[in-house]
Amino acid sequence: MDHIQIMLEEELEFLDILKHALNILYKNTSFIVFSLLTSLPLLCFLPLFEIIVQKVLLETREFLTESSALNHHYGVVDGFSNNKDFPISLIVHCVLYFVPYHLLELLSIIPIVDTTLMIYTEGKRVSLRDIYKSLKKTWVKGPFITSVCVLFFSTCFLIGFAAIVILFCVLLKWNLDNGLIMWITTIFQGVALMASLIKYLDWRACWNMALVISVVEETYGAEALSLSAYYSRRSSDEGIFLSLVFFVWELVFRVSCQLGRCHERQGVWIWSLVSSSMICVGNVMKWVVFLVYFFDCKKRVLEKKIDEEVGEETKFVEP
Repeated sequence: MDHIQIMLEEELEFLDILKHALNILYKNTSFIVFSLLTSLPLLCFLPLFEIIVQKVLLETREFLTESSALNHHYGVVDGFSNNKDFPISLIVHCVLYFVPYHLLELLSIIPIVDTTLMIYTEGKRVSLRDIYKSLKKTWVKGPFITSVCVLFFSTCFLIGFAAIVILFCVLLKWNLDNGLIMWITTIFQGVALMASLIKYLDWRACWNMALVISVVEETYGAEALSLSAYYSRRSSDEGIFLSLVFFVWELVFRVSCQLGRCHERQGVWIWSLVSSSMICVGNVMKWVVFLVYFFDCKKRVLEKKIDEEVGEETKFVEP
């Protein structure tokens, strides 16, 4: 099955995309073994990263708890003064995320997407030798440039999201004595956060597709991002739901540790290893899914373009 045959298939819905991705994994044991091998460096790094993430989440929770107990005459700065380790842990987490985590994840994304492309377009089982031959043609420069752009935009969004949360916390502190204003502020905050989350998931799907495009079509940077936005216009709902699935997947394994009090010394390493393994599994599945999603979005755009051209020709032929 080549690119043309893929374009002739019916449009895929949210569940259909997941089924296609699961079929790729189920029918290709060599790909599963290869994906585990390519994810091994990331898996070795993730337990340490997850421990720091859990520490940041714990200190964030303590910071918010202490801040909510303060009188409304005090500000956010007082919360930081009571928890001096929080800024240091946050800085360490950011450094690890921007450099080793980002690079290791990228090095696992490129071979996974490239191998999935070969399986999906050829429609047959592949051996490890076939995978190795395909990887020799894979380039790194384009996906790296696109990933840097994605990292920049996602960081800007998260900084803005954190600023909105802090702003609403300050507003709530100032209006604790007025029940009506507090409820209005809380409702407005909930609506704003929900709208921001939906927009983030939409952009996340677009960013993920841009990385796929960088590997598949050797288009990178701003061009890959604009092409991804163009392709995903008619399939934004599916992209949001797909992003939500993997967002919840990662969130569950990170937050459940806090709910289960796994920050204690005895359980932190065990749970970090389990959490890291499941995140790597979700990472493999995510890029298989978004490759299928990319082809479906591209097919919809090309079908619409063909329909418009046929309609114009029909109008031109009519007397």
